[in-house]
Amino acid sequence: MYQTTYSSPLGLLQIISDQQFIYALHMKNISLHYSVKDTPPAQALTSWLDAYFQGDYLNPSRLPLQPLGTSFQKKLWALLGQIPPGQVTTYGILAQVFAKTYGYEKMSPQAVGSALGKNPLPLVLPCHRVIGTDKSLKGYAYGLKIKNELLKKEGIRLHKGRVLNPIFTSFDALK
Repeated sequence: MYQTTYSSPLGLLQIISDQQFIYALHMKNISLHYSVKDTPPAQALTSWLDAYFQGDYLNPSRLPLQPLGTSFQKKLWALLGQIPPGQVTTYGILAQVFAKTYGYEKMSPQAVGSALGKNPLPLVLPCHRVIGTDKSLKGYAYGLKIKNELLKKEGIRLHKGRVLNPIFTSFDALK
């Protein structure tokens, strides 16, 4: 595996990839012990990030993503891709969608929150678009200040830590 550094408006981001896949995007400067190399997947992600920070929200489905996690986490993270920029969902709704999609009777919103806290590809798998049932910003691994900035950047209006007039994603599983 290799690391590539990307300079963003949020600070330096670290991309972890190999010659085929993107495994992680770290938004905190952490000490990594990978060789520095700009791989083709990292180049694809840097192009995607360039577009994102310029306000062009490209679908990340064409990126060679391979997030490392449990089967449950990977399935949940995949659902995040259905939340477009400018829209949000709640932990409870996401738990319902997961349960219905994967044939469970129910799913705990707390389990959803825990799995989202381990999302290795923030921004790309947009866990920042998940809010509390009361429309408040709830936990974000990189801090509520960054979650707030990302949502505002995507055109979501906030006031005192709450989303104003949210547009909720209508998941296919709930139709």
